[in-house]
Amino acid sequence: IYLRSDKEATISLQEDEPSLSVRTRFTLAHEITHTFFYENLQNTDAKNVRPVRRKDCPRERQLEALCQYGAAALLIPLRYLKCQPDGADLPVVRLMKLAAELNVSIEAVLRRLDGLEEFNPPNTAQVLVECPAGQSSKCTVITGRYGLEILATLGRPQPHSGLDEWLSRANVDSPFILADETRLRLGLDRLLLLRAVQHPSDSRRWLVGCELRRSVANSGFFAV
Repeated sequence: IYLRSDKEATISLQEDEPSLSVRTRFTLAHEITHTFFYENLQNTDAKNVRPVRRKDCPRERQLEALCQYGAAALLIPLRYLKCQPDGADLPVVRLMKLAAELNVSIEAVLRRLDGLEEFNPPNTAQVLVECPAGQSSKCTVITGRYGLEILATLGRPQPHSGLDEWLSRANVDSPFILADETRLRLGLDRLLLLRAVQHPSDSRRWLVGCELRRSVANSGFFAV
């Protein structure tokens, strides 16, 4: 596995004082996953012997998607997630702390959790968006994790689509405001509650927590 480097360095994957950036760690994990689709790996020390791609190796687009998933699985182990004190309830602030603890990006955490039903309460979603100059009307979706009730109500937004466009599928008129609690009424008996928390290292990005409530009487916002 070759990684671009300007000088010789010792690579450490230890949890304490990691020497690799978040992006480089994910790149390394992605390339490690690629090796799962090759044969003859044990004989690469022999002269003129190179790894051979397996016959059942998927096509490029599917292969890259699998390696992205594999990288997230390597860096965010399921057993680590199961040990979280919050269990399946991981609100937006806890997600940011989890990314920092594992030295991974928030995008990687969201994509990892989105594929695990036990960590996707059906009535909640967390969406990472980018907003130029903090303008909520121009927020675009980067990625997210979505519960089944949220998907049934709003569907899954396309990457780089507008957040307002996604919310408009619920036929609501109230504007969404960054960093403030927003309550969008869905009919007579449901509310969609939203709150945004700014990314700790990128002021253009926000993590938006969503919760679908069926009881108007019990409409207090979930913890973030």
